[in-house]
Amino acid sequence: MARADEHVQTGLEIRKLTGTIGAEVTGVSLCDADGATVERIRSAILAHRVVVVRNQFIEPERQLSFGLRLGPFMTIPGIEANLPWRELFKITNLGKEKAAAEMWHTDGITLEQPPSFSILAAHTLPEAGGDTLFVDMGHAYRSLSPAYRRLLRGQRARHRAQRFGAGNAREVSHPLVRTIPETGERVLYLGAAPNVVDIEGMTAAESRPLLDFLFAHATRPDGMYRHRWQPGDVLMWDNRAAMHYAVHDYGDEPRDLVRMMIEGERPFEAPYAQEEA
Repeated sequence: MARADEHVQTGLEIRKLTGTIGAEVTGVSLCDADGATVERIRSAILAHRVVVVRNQFIEPERQLSFGLRLGPFMTIPGIEANLPWRELFKITNLGKEKAAAEMWHTDGITLEQPPSFSILAAHTLPEAGGDTLFVDMGHAYRSLSPAYRRLLRGQRARHRAQRFGAGNAREVSHPLVRTIPETGERVLYLGAAPNVVDIEGMTAAESRPLLDFLFAHATRPDGMYRHRWQPGDVLMWDNRAAMHYAVHDYGDEPRDLVRMMIEGERPFEAPYAQEEA
């Protein structure tokens, strides 16, 4: 007999938002989610990269409680806490000139162990605009030619923190193709273009054409989802398998969201089977 906390909320449904990336979960209250529901949401994030749950109007402490059920929290060194809960960070409108997230990027890629999931809850939204774009990096990898995928094997890019409040001192190296441990899937792993120094073993001049191609290839419309925020939205995504871009087109209107990040593993590239292209 199933325990009460293992019972699946009966109305939960998952609906794809594009042919490639994104899903909406309905029939669930994150504040009351049981263990089985949390696992279904985790599975949906892994499968669809980005998941939205609407009409939640979740308070920060409830967001924290739910997030900790997905895994331990983490923060980015150098970014000061701005809420009473050190696990949470308030993203607000600082003006377009300071909109550091208005480019394609992956949260925390300049860390040795970047976050796995991010959870973002809407609190105050502009009248229009402020969308967040996502691209599926597994789709980007699979849509490369077999020859190009072989070219990327074993290649590592160097990333240097310089725009997200952590200064210029931190530099790390990550594989250009990383493996998602829960699924074994391979995905491109690029981060923010201004933070990518080069590909190890190549000069910056040699690296740039390859990196420019990969960024252009990864951000094609066929692998993209554009999220139009609504009051009460909670958005969750897999940083390991998706890049995102916060569009700043709302002038000086207020836009406040609360973010929580879940601890991830050190990026790795699993060995290739003989039959893999």
